[in-house]
Amino acid sequence: MNDVFISYAHIDDQPMMEGQRGWISQFHRSLEVRMAQLLGQELKIWRDPKLQGSDLFDEALVRQFSDSKVLVSVLTPRYVRSEWCRRELEEFVRVAATQGSLTTENKSRIFKVVKTPVTAQEIPPQLSDLLSRLLGFEFYEVDPETGKLREYDETFGAIARQRFFERIYDLAHEIAAVLKSFEPAAAAPVIRPSGRTVYLATTTLELQPERDKIRRELLERGHRVLPDAPLPQLSSEIETTVKAALAQSAVAVHLMGRHYGATPEDAAESVPALQLRWSAEAAQQAMLPRLIWLPGEGETTDERQRVLLAEIQDQPKWHFAADLFEGNLTALKKDLLQKLSPQEKKSAPAPVVVAAGPARVYLMCEAADLAAVEPLEDFLFAQGLEVCLPALDGGTGDADTLHRENLLGCDGVLVFYGSAPRAWVDIKLRDAMKAPGYGRTAPIAVQGVYVAPPFDHRKERFRSHNTRVVLAQDDFAANAELAAFVAALKEARA
Repeated sequence: MNDVFISYAHIDDQPMMEGQRGWISQFHRSLEVRMAQLLGQELKIWRDPKLQGSDLFDEALVRQFSDSKVLVSVLTPRYVRSEWCRRELEEFVRVAATQGSLTTENKSRIFKVVKTPVTAQEIPPQLSDLLSRLLGFEFYEVDPETGKLREYDETFGAIARQRFFERIYDLAHEIAAVLKSFEPAAAAPVIRPSGRTVYLATTTLELQPERDKIRRELLERGHRVLPDAPLPQLSSEIETTVKAALAQSAVAVHLMGRHYGATPEDAAESVPALQLRWSAEAAQQAMLPRLIWLPGEGETTDERQRVLLAEIQDQPKWHFAADLFEGNLTALKKDLLQKLSPQEKKSAPAPVVVAAGPARVYLMCEAADLAAVEPLEDFLFAQGLEVCLPALDGGTGDADTLHRENLLGCDGVLVFYGSAPRAWVDIKLRDAMKAPGYGRTAPIAVQGVYVAPPFDHRKERFRSHNTRVVLAQDDFAANAELAAFVAALKEARA
């Protein structure tokens, strides 16, 4: 009996260079090894080594379908043009129907591997509906700037080789889940995912590798990731699918890149923007936690995306109940895993007793702004305040510990908005809001943002209903807003 049947076009196994293995042969071998590692036993993965168009499509080949639990179709331009390959796929569907179903445990027994992209117009009508409903595993990437295609093949260098094995791991993980469902319950009970459900929004091509990495890690930790099938083509159908998935999810994650993304023909917004809008609505209705990653300032030349990114930062309708991240994705992943970790029952933290003495202000700043923040630090100290700064020269553990201690013991916080991005400011303000969870007897009453050079239009328009805003000058000078902040801080201490 075959565990996996690989359906492919013969020309796609021809090596690029003499003496090398063909792509299909390498794919077959790598999948076989990874599947054995995941399931702890040798598997039988079969493919027709001949694929001669003149061969008869006889019962010997049909028996391979009958004995196969899973079919992997390797899509390429040649594959969709080949009558032989089309008949393989159609025959597997026919045989599977006579055996019961094309799905098991709500998972498809057919996997679509896209070695080389094909357009919808190239796919025969009799296969189009089936293939469009399958979650594809793309073994290529497209440069968003040049549109140049690069397949995941070791011939194209180390990065392409790494991407190839990452996709093999993704595919093997999904196939393993299907094969486990075929095992007798008494001999090997199917292990249901023990984690939670995450809505990981589809994104643009530039961020697809990063989305794949997050998805892979979540699945390996036992979480369920939605959407688990391609989104429909029309926005009305996409909305139904996305909202149903969001209703099942414990958290939503959005990766917003430099490009706006594809726009459905019946919509004015891109698919990433639509998903963000619908998750914001879900957050307002059911307090769905959201994580949004944004590129750094000045990294997009797409005017539509530039406007959208600015609105995400400035307008609550976009960032409601969301944590914003910029730059490296490590912080987002860390926060995501914390949100998904089981909530242990803990005794309430002991109340923090604030030491007597002058009012304490936690002056938050980035390492790049240490020199720029000194005049403000000196002014606050001259007003009789005890000034606390973050740990910017130690390890991550030390910095996190001091950050929490400063939030516990301060009377107020003042975030220095200099060279840091807007998302960093929002994150620090949210940290201040979370301080009671660390053991404070009361929230931090006085919070402010000191908007400092370098200035731009968006920074000069910074405003908040919940936080005091002090707009600085090019050269440091005390002003009415700063004096009011100091007075409120002393009053809170009294």
